[in-house]
Order: sequence, then C-alpha cells, then structure tokens
Amino acid sequence: VTEWSERRAISLVRKTPPAVIVADFYHQADFRDRLSNLESLLATAQSIPNTRILVFYETAHQAVLDKVSARLRIDAAFSLPVQEEQLRTTLRSWLGNTVPL
Repeated sequence: VTEWSERRAISLVRKTPPAVIVADFYHQADFRDRLSNLESLLATAQSIPNTRILVFYETAHQAVLDKVSARLRIDAAFSLPVQEEQLRTTLRSWLGNTVPL
C-alpha cells in the first residue's frame, strides 16, 4: 500500500499494522515543532513491535536523521541512491521468503 499523506499513513498504520514501513526522510528548516517529515509516523509506529521501519534519506540530512533516530526507532536507514541488493537483503532478513522481491 502506498500513502502520500502522513495523516493517512498514520491512520492506516493504526488500523492495519504493516510488516514494514518504508518512507522518505527529509528535513526542512521551517518545520515549526519538529525536525522532519516523519516524526509523527515514527512515533505511531513505536508501539508496534513487529513492524520494521526503513527510511531513505539524502546524505545532507544525516545529522538530522541521527537526532531523530536517537529518539525514535528506525530499524534501517539507507542513503540515496539506494543499492538494490542492500534493500533486497534487508527486506529478506525481515520478511523471509514470504514476499517475492
């Protein structure tokens, strides 16, 4: 399932906890009360222990991502461009062979 709205994604995660959440991370200096686009979604996912969280990020945002990941669980983070084999290996380790990759 793909969701582009963070509010809709949070609602979806609450209704039907996914095996994996994959999200793009970005930082904008003009965010008023947070560091990134994902903090609300990540906070929601913290209470779902069987859901894995994978984040893609620009290397320029590494320092901000480090601050966020110090407070909220992120199971894996890959800098862009993502290496396909690294992504496959990670997903297979999380999901086994239950999903064709």
